[in-house]
Amino acid sequence: CFSCLEDFWSSPQRDHCIPKKTEFLSYQEPLGICLTTTSLLGTFICAIVLGIFIYHRSTPIVRANNSELSFLLLVSLKLCFLCSLLFIGRPRLLTCQLRHAAFGISFVLCVSCILVKTMVVLAVFKASKPGGEANLKWFGAMQQRGTVVFLTCIQAAICIAWLVSSSPTPFKNKQYYNDKIVYECVVGSTVGFAVLLGYIGILAILSFFLAFLARNLPNNFNEAKFITFSMLIFCAVWVAFVPAYINSPGKYADAVEVNAMIQILKHFDWTWVGLLISDDDYGLNAARAFQSDLSLSGEGCLAYLEVLPWGNEPPELRRIVDVMKKSTSRVVIVFAHESHLISLMEETSQLMPYLSGTLGIAIRRGQISGLRDFLLEINPNTQHNKSYGNSMCFSCPEDYWSSPQRDHCVPKKTEFLSYQEPLGICLTAASLLGTFICTVVLGIFIYHRSTPIVRANNSELSFQLLVSLKLCFLCSLLFIGRPRLWTCQLRHAAFGISFVLCVSCILVKTMVVLAVFKASKPGGEASLKWFGVSQQRGTVLVLTSVQAAICTAWLISFSPSPHKNTKYHNDKIVYECVVGSAVGFSVLLGYIGLLAILSFLIAFLARNLPDNFNEAKFITFSMLIFCAVWVAFIPAYISSPGKHADAVEVFAILASSFGLLVALFGPKCYIILLRPERNTKKAIMGRSTIGTT
Repeated sequence: CFSCLEDFWSSPQRDHCIPKKTEFLSYQEPLGICLTTTSLLGTFICAIVLGIFIYHRSTPIVRANNSELSFLLLVSLKLCFLCSLLFIGRPRLLTCQLRHAAFGISFVLCVSCILVKTMVVLAVFKASKPGGEANLKWFGAMQQRGTVVFLTCIQAAICIAWLVSSSPTPFKNKQYYNDKIVYECVVGSTVGFAVLLGYIGILAILSFFLAFLARNLPNNFNEAKFITFSMLIFCAVWVAFVPAYINSPGKYADAVEVNAMIQILKHFDWTWVGLLISDDDYGLNAARAFQSDLSLSGEGCLAYLEVLPWGNEPPELRRIVDVMKKSTSRVVIVFAHESHLISLMEETSQLMPYLSGTLGIAIRRGQISGLRDFLLEINPNTQHNKSYGNSMCFSCPEDYWSSPQRDHCVPKKTEFLSYQEPLGICLTAASLLGTFICTVVLGIFIYHRSTPIVRANNSELSFQLLVSLKLCFLCSLLFIGRPRLWTCQLRHAAFGISFVLCVSCILVKTMVVLAVFKASKPGGEASLKWFGVSQQRGTVLVLTSVQAAICTAWLISFSPSPHKNTKYHNDKIVYECVVGSAVGFSVLLGYIGLLAILSFLIAFLARNLPDNFNEAKFITFSMLIFCAVWVAFIPAYISSPGKHADAVEVFAILASSFGLLVALFGPKCYIILLRPERNTKKAIMGRSTIGTT
């Protein structure tokens, strides 16, 4: 009888070893094929657009928008599309090291071009004024190239420092499945990855603010409007990415291992131990959790903590061995991968006398026949049933687990998105803040309901929209707290109906804008008969009723319900809501998306109407934010376990609600409160630079 090698497992007949299956994002699977196709399509489109710009480089529109930076921007976008291919295929050392570096440098090159273009727009506008020619000397072609190169070099330096200090490496993860190996890249240093993303974010936010300040320049310099638009989408997508990345599987430090290790220390009365960890997410997170739990237990101390290096570094390994030899501790706790320990033991045989016994921890992935009886024979449970005069062992109920002394059952810890934890408190505060702002804005609109800017923008629909936004903010509270049957059933229904009511109001407002514009033309009065007050109310009611019918059918057929999930942790119960029917949830989201896209398309078509009808521009803006957030939500939600899925959904609800509130009502409140001279019929009908919204 012999053990199978690491990448093999025993056959069902226990007579030979068979290779474990492997899993990674492959070019052959449907998801990999779709992502590869999208990447290549984007690259192809960039190449076509670049060819068009080069061919027409002497035309005014290309020359007026800084042709050299436009060419460079298109090249960087091609690199952005192509770098996504490094994330597909079996992870290798080269691809793991290159993927984030290529991504970080490509995106900084792209955003740097956009930032410099925005600065040039402002400089050219200032130079067009008397005495402003001096501004251009700081933004010549050489200065533009130099700025882009300098900003990109900073990111390159960040990537080099990251690769040299804690380089990303491929890793064979066997913790997800018993019969399968998941190939993935560990980032090496989360700090390095955070700095890389943070630098991109700083440049993107800076570009957005500069473009936002320049958005009202004359039309011959209006590229700033499109830059504002693009950077808002960019930031919305990447802000939504952060919780998705943090909460997705691949965080290897598992609470089960740490807790089990603490229990082992208590059982053997080991109070003076050394700690070895790997230099990656798994080791660093495990070390933090272990030190915290050890400190709370008050029953042990660390003699030393050493980080095992990646790769073969004999001097560092010898130093660690020397620390272990000199220490009075004879117990070593290890949170690391096999390769680290193999390198450590291969380096010197002096360590071998210290390895007088080894105890490992593995998470059970299946039922092993006879194991339970064997364990009970060698260490029977000390809980006895005296009524029959003999000893009886029994299993703890599902919501309990055995105490360390095996003499009684203790309740398992519970986990859900709570109002008491920092994340729950922040989300609750944001929800209540949004509700409060909606109430204040509604009060402002009611108080100023007779003014032109409120009346010109369909006051009744504006009131309905503000009420629906309040409901959107409030419905997010249903995702916080311990899941109950009624909260599970109500949360998605309330969310779906509130958002459809909101988007329906926006859709009808957009249609009314078009109808009013057509009615202003000779012979176009008839178009308004289809968009009277009754028709507007009826349309909103019908569209919302469709969502109510979807929710009702979902609740009747496959109702969401609370579920106690014990798969994530051995000693913890995760309370969550199961959606019941994935189809029902998909239809609910799809209907919201359909109305949002329809609103966006109609508003986009109406964006160039005269300024006194330009609310369509702000609707286009708000719907683009809305769609970007919810498109980014889908992969985040799918990849987030337990309470993190609730947090991601609440985040998406709050982000999209705040986006709609600010984009649609921010400009109006600005005029009502700070520029009342513009809140007149004459100003609204005659102004050329500020539109009613």
